[in-house]
Amino acid sequence: MKSLRLLDLAEQVLDGEVSLGPRGPRVAAVMTRSAFEDWVQWMCAGWMGQGRWPTMRSRLIVLRTLHDRSIGADAERLWHGLSRACHVHAYELQPAATEVVALHKATRTLLGQSIARATAVSAPLPAAAFIRHDNAS
Repeated sequence: MKSLRLLDLAEQVLDGEVSLGPRGPRVAAVMTRSAFEDWVQWMCAGWMGQGRWPTMRSRLIVLRTLHDRSIGADAERLWHGLSRACHVHAYELQPAATEVVALHKATRTLLGQSIARATAVSAPLPAAAFIRHDNAS
């Protein structure tokens, strides 16, 4: 899975195996966020149709609704933390390496748990499996 390879590369940047200077933590945060986005898209693949692409906020709401609530809540917290680490204004400091390491570890844990759970069940369920169809006449 692409997201796991990105997490490995981000870990190499954070460990100093790949030296990027003072911007290394921010680059690692961008790679971690990209891995996270790939994972969210994979988790929501069953209900995302062709053509219109929902926003990340919409995907996170569906993730929380269709899957485990704790996974959805953790995913929202991670998304906001990673977004703060990636979008730094000119008047702000770059994200601290320790902050990015914590976000990276939390992302790896969340992805690992959910991927293991989803592959054990076979795959994420499509949204149609959760929609209640009442024939009220």
